[in-house]
Amino acid sequence: MTALEKLAEERDEQKSARIDRILAAAFKLFSSAGIEPVAMTDIAKKAEIGVASLYRYFSTKDEIAIRTAIWAWEKQISEIYPSINNDEYTNGNGLFRLSIIFSLFKKLYMSQPEFLRFIYFFDSYAVNSGIKQERMIEYENVIGKVQMIVADAIKLGLKDNSINKKYIDKTENLYFTLMHSFFSTAQKLTLSENLLAMNEKSKGSDQLDLLSELLLNGVRKKAMTLTKIDLTSSTTYIGNINEYGEKTYSGRFEKLIFNNEYSSDIECQKLNKIDTINIYYGQNQLGQV
Repeated sequence: MTALEKLAEERDEQKSARIDRILAAAFKLFSSAGIEPVAMTDIAKKAEIGVASLYRYFSTKDEIAIRTAIWAWEKQISEIYPSINNDEYTNGNGLFRLSIIFSLFKKLYMSQPEFLRFIYFFDSYAVNSGIKQERMIEYENVIGKVQMIVADAIKLGLKDNSINKKYIDKTENLYFTLMHSFFSTAQKLTLSENLLAMNEKSKGSDQLDLLSELLLNGVRKKAMTLTKIDLTSSTTYIGNINEYGEKTYSGRFEKLIFNNEYSSDIECQKLNKIDTINIYYGQNQLGQV
């Protein structure tokens, strides 16, 4: 690398660091007071740069608001990835992955409420300022990374039978319904959790836990109850086989109640802890649990 190239690289690094400082300053101001009341001079002062320097990087407040939103989401996504790039997540079924995603947004509510406030203020500002969709493309692309994570969990759940197949033609609506419900509730709690005395009766974190449970129960595949006799040990098992494959027993069974009907010579095959149970009569598959 030549001396000129090194100098150019140093300048690029300095420019990148300065932009990051500007966006961090804007985020603090916007998430605290909203975007409307904040002036470019306020941002310059917070970032400890001159107003003229600020305008060299961002010509309008609309531009800095959009860039700050992109910066804020990218920061959150970088913190999400470690939680989904591990064996526990990748080995889990679709419903389990959704539960992890909900837990991450609950963690966001508890540890970084300023992000949820900022997104609320940004959405309001973008609508009130009439920012056109074509100016929001880069922002939408960043949010699309989160949508892909959730959509992949839903698709996997439909494939592995942990999510009810009645939603198979409604995957996009399912994504928006689940995420809007959870994200909007977290935002509401962040903005006005203690506004009224009645709100103090229920913790926001408890409400998000309950909402997660309700949403997951709403989309999960319903379990079936089976009664079976294991001839190898002459032991009768009566119990529930749920969507995670718990309480299952492999082997051959003389009788098994399946859909309230007795069948004989049935082989019940346990695939794995997070998969479905296939029930066979000879080579013919009778159904799945």
